[in-house]
Amino acid sequence: MQWFKGLMVVSSVAVFSAAALSTEGCSSPAKTDGGTDAIVGKDGSKTDGGGGDSGNQCTSGLSCEVCDVTGFSVSPMAKPFGPHANKCSAAQLTSFDTACLADAATQATCSTWEKDTNNSACLACVVTNDTGANWGPLVCGSTTCSLNVPGCLDLALNQVSQENGTNGSCGDLLNASYECQDYACSACNVAADGGSDPTSFSTCDNAALQAECKSYSDAFDSSANCSALQGDTIPTAVQVCFAADPQTGFTEQEVLNMVTYFCGQ
Repeated sequence: MQWFKGLMVVSSVAVFSAAALSTEGCSSPAKTDGGTDAIVGKDGSKTDGGGGDSGNQCTSGLSCEVCDVTGFSVSPMAKPFGPHANKCSAAQLTSFDTACLADAATQATCSTWEKDTNNSACLACVVTNDTGANWGPLVCGSTTCSLNVPGCLDLALNQVSQENGTNGSCGDLLNASYECQDYACSACNVAADGGSDPTSFSTCDNAALQAECKSYSDAFDSSANCSALQGDTIPTAVQVCFAADPQTGFTEQEVLNMVTYFCGQ
């Protein structure tokens, strides 16, 4: 069974300001089109992309796909906060949802929540920098934030102690696969209007898993550390880490569930 990095689609995600991070700022996926760079789950179907992992097979038919990944290397993932790091109270999680995730959330409401000093410890757990020593449920680079599915997976499987950043844990292996998929397909996630293009990204993504990123996908699929996931159904213990419907992505409630799992009581 293959696991792919699709696009996070939530009902609404407001934009995090640069003040949310101690170093470079980050922004979450845009509200209007469901986001640009996060997660989502398991692909229940097999594709016919064919072939090995030589890095020179392009099967998507898209010119944006990077078929040669010989220049790719995995950036180590950081150890996750949690589970239940007790950095956010139930009231803070509710207000975070209202201010930053709900349909009515805006950049202004989310910024107000961030700037409230009473929320500082909660914010530091929820929104983390991709260069930080620990990652929370949202991991941010210079322009986008992604849901930390690999870290969540290691928490749920009790494998955080096995992490070495690249291939020590099941989450390490999933992260490596996701990073290869990003390397091969990130250019396909740009629409003509400058927004995201989930259809092209998904087309590229599924093709890359059968070709240039196949070795990373195979390592994840065959690892004994990931044996709990080698079936057709996501185990109950790790359901909080994945969208119930990988084709549409994470709902608002599913994002909040993951945030609660990492940072709640």
